[in-house]
Amino acid sequence: MPIHEVDGGEEWGNHGKIYHGPDAKEKAEKQAAAAHANGFTGDEEEDEKTLDDLIEGHTDTERSDNIATEIRAGKPPKQAEAIAYSVQRHNNMDETGPSVVSIPGTLAGVNDKNRKFWEQK
Repeated sequence: MPIHEVDGGEEWGNHGKIYHGPDAKEKAEKQAAAAHANGFTGDEEEDEKTLDDLIEGHTDTERSDNIATEIRAGKPPKQAEAIAYSVQRHNNMDETGPSVVSIPGTLAGVNDKNRKFWEQK
């Protein structure tokens, strides 16, 4: 995105901060460099992805793809991870709440085994 003059100042992109003063252009250039360092590509379709564009899956691969999507959209890596984990958690839920992974030898596994046993009776 080009840096252009707006209202007596300099602005990078189509919206956002307008820098004023003798070092306005330099500040706008720093903003552009920071955006590119954080994953901005200049491809509007790719950079403007939102939560609607995230994969509604529960696998680790889908979570990784969602992290990459959020980083390309300009989110800091930790925030991108938090969003992707939240989407993954949400997609692991059914109508009754979070799904429980039954691992033999754990309390959840024992409870799941007992529940299945008593449901058969």
